[in-house]
This record gives sequence, C-alpha cells and structure tokens, in this order.
Amino acid sequence: MLIIFILFLKLDDDYQPFFSLLHLDLSENQLHVIHSYVFSGFPTLKTLNLSSNSLHTISSSAFNLPALETIDLSRNQLGSLQV
Repeated sequence: MLIIFILFLKLDDDYQPFFSLLHLDLSENQLHVIHSYVFSGFPTLKTLNLSSNSLHTISSSAFNLPALETIDLSRNQLGSLQV
C-alpha cells in the first residue's frame, strides 16, 4: 500500500506545482480527514478517487474545484456529506 503525503510549499506567488493535473487517485491510502485547503492547488482537476480509505470527516469546502466532474467516495466511513 502506498501512502501519499502532499506538502504545499509557498515558493512565490506564481508557483503552482499541480496546476495542470487532471486526474488524482488517492484510493486505498488510509486517509481519515480531508481539510478545506488540501486540494486548493488543483484548479484543473477533473476526477478524484478517494475510495477505500477510512474517511470520516470532510470539510464542506474541500471540493471547491471548478473543473471537478467526478469524485469517488465509496467504501469510506462517511455518515453524511453536504453538497
């Protein structure tokens, strides 16, 4: 199992390391919480796979992604999700 840690470093105002990323698969990583700032550097993200984690808490603004078309939250421990 691969556990991915993403650290955003503010190098300067123009630095956008994941600006053109379209698809992100973070399935099966034992994630528990998604905070509002985690995906803020992914403005072009179209698909996000968070399935098969241990997610129980997701910030209400975590998926404020203008290009997002598909998100997979299956097989987690979520009780409810506001959209």
